[in-house]
Order: sequence, then C-alpha cells, then structure tokens
Amino acid sequence: MATHCGHLYCLDCATYNFATANASCAICRRPQTLDDLIKLYPDYEREPARPPSPLADARIADIGTSVLDACYEVLQSDDEFDDETLGSALSKTDDLLEALSNCETCPSSTRRLLAAIVSVLSEIRAKLSETTSRIPELQRDRDRLLEIARTLKDKLKLCIRDRQAERASANEQLQDLRTEWSDRVSALQDRLQELSALLAAERAKAEASTTSCEKLEAEKKQWRLYANRYKKKYYALRKEHEAVRSGIDDVFFPDDSLEVI
Repeated sequence: MATHCGHLYCLDCATYNFATANASCAICRRPQTLDDLIKLYPDYEREPARPPSPLADARIADIGTSVLDACYEVLQSDDEFDDETLGSALSKTDDLLEALSNCETCPSSTRRLLAAIVSVLSEIRAKLSETTSRIPELQRDRDRLLEIARTLKDKLKLCIRDRQAERASANEQLQDLRTEWSDRVSALQDRLQELSALLAAERAKAEASTTSCEKLEAEKKQWRLYANRYKKKYYALRKEHEAVRSGIDDVFFPDDSLEVI
C-alpha cells in the first residue's frame, strides 16, 4: 500500500501505523489515515468474500478484549518492565493475529478492535520509550552511587583500621597500667604485711606495757595505803613528841620571865 506522500507499506505495517485517529507517515510525518492509502496490487480474481461466521467474530472479539485487558494491565502496572504482564499481553496479541490470519474478511468491528489495540500498543510503546530514555540517566545515577559507595567503603575501611590501631594501642596501654598497678598492689601488700607485723609487735609491747602499768598502779595504791598509814603514825608520834616536849618545858622552864631573850 502507498501513501499520498509516495511511501510504501505492507498491509500489516499500514494497518498498525495508520489505524489510530492522529496517524502520520512514519517516514515524513505527514498526516495520513488508513482509508486514504492506495492499494497497489488489488486481486480482482479473488473469489467473493464469504461473510464471517458469528462464532469466528465472537472468538476474535473475545481474544481482542483479552488483548486490550492485558495491554491496559501493562499500562497500569507500576513496574514498566514487568515481564509477566508484558509477556501475557504479547502472547494474547499473537493469538489475535493468528485468529485474524485465519479470517478471510475483517468486519468493521474487527477493524475498530484492531485500531483500539494499535492505540493501546502505541501507548505501551511510548511508556517503554520513556522508560528506556531514562535508562542512561539511571545508569549514570547508578554509577555515581556506586562511586559514592566505593568511597564510603574505603573511608569505612580506613576508619576500621584506625579504630583497630587505637584499640591495639589502648590495649597495650591498659596492659602496661595493669602491670604497673599489679606491681604497686604487690608492693602495698608487702608493706601491709610488714606494717601488720610491726603492729602486732607494738601491740604485744602495748599489752605488756598495759600489764606493767596495771601492776604499777596496784603497787602505787598499795604504797599510797602504806604512806597514809605512816603519815597517820607520823602525826600521832609528832603529837606525842610535842606533848612530851611541852611537859619537859613545863618542868624545866615554868616561868616565862626567866626566858632568855
């Protein structure tokens, strides 16, 4: 088939490209419709087309409806590259093409169905094209993120090595401190034992001194008793002595006038 702008298409390509409402030539982009195309090789000797059976039309309609549903499912899917939904749509499209290839004539309903399918497939193609156009940008983002991840990984390794070195140094210092404090504790324990021995000796001396003090205190009390007794005897003898002396004086010096001054 040929367009008015002079470009040639096979029947399948023309049907696929010009079935939509705003179709244009794929080569020069001039607006064209499927009805405006020129059939170059009409087959006038072909037998008159037989009307399609209702069962065949119904089967084609069912297959076409399932194709449209599958295509709409692809469009509504969040994942543009969902192999399952896209593969299902393509498989059902193949079934529809096979059914149409066995149909000698295509009624207007089938033509409208094909136009709708072509329109939906065009939307799918646009969606995939948009997604495909984003692939380089996504690849650049991926490369950038990979580079950032490698940089962060290198920094993490460096930080881990630094922390390990610091931990080793801290462990070494801790071991030195433990050794130093162990020596100090050992020295303090030795000093404590020495002081404990000295304390025990001094305690024994103190106990002995206490015993001696107690004995001396008892002796002091005893001597104090003796002293009190002798003191009493002393005063008693003194009184007797004074009394005796007074009697002698009275005997030998009765008159005070004879006292020599």
